[in-house]
Amino acid sequence: MADYVAIVKKCEGDIVYTVEGNTSTTVNGNSVRGVWQHQYPIGSGRILGYGMLS
Repeated sequence: MADYVAIVKKCEGDIVYTVEGNTSTTVNGNSVRGVWQHQYPIGSGRILGYGMLS
């Protein structure tokens, strides 16, 4: 069951680039929460599916 939604910014080759809110990234060795871009392999088990608005 999915419990999180991200926006796909782009897909290049086998990499999906997302924009995610309420998430964290590392800045200067510190975990910082906010809105960040992340990237995943297109076949990542973290991606359960895609949707598109019409």
